[in-house]
Amino acid sequence: MDIKSVAIDIMKRAVDLDTEQRYTEALVSYQEGLQMLTEKIKGENDEDNKIYLRNKIEEHWNRVAAIKELIQERKQMGNYREQVHIKKDSTGHGYRNLFGRFLDKDVEYVLIEDPYIRTFHQLKFGLDYRNKQRLKAPNNKFCLGVYDLDLRQCQETKIIIVHSKENSL
Repeated sequence: MDIKSVAIDIMKRAVDLDTEQRYTEALVSYQEGLQMLTEKIKGENDEDNKIYLRNKIEEHWNRVAAIKELIQERKQMGNYREQVHIKKDSTGHGYRNLFGRFLDKDVEYVLIEDPYIRTFHQLKFGLDYRNKQRLKAPNNKFCLGVYDLDLRQCQETKIIIVHSKENSL
């Protein structure tokens, strides 16, 4: 598989995420795909192919700019939300992958709503427990995911991430 087909697969995933209104994930995929296409242009000898790739890159950069603006507008209004659907037996859903893209300079605190958490020790236990609830137990102690939870298979679940202004909570 060459770099162009990998970039196309990433861009297709970005468009799918964009269509599902999973904008922050789409943004990451668009940027990865665009970086790969930019690298592909550097090694391209066919002028027609270069022009085609430049047009595609420009088209997708415009969409990236529009998504960034949309996210920023919704954050300013205090009503940005995104739902993440974790499929059964999928991997790569650690806290960093799920929430890392939302932790920017504008985030002042994180509020976790869970009807079962009432005190600090429950919160500390709850995060570990929720992580274990979301993740399947490893098959044995010598398989992937025993120590790195990003590699462990997940149960099917949905997570709703809401970005709101303090006065709108």
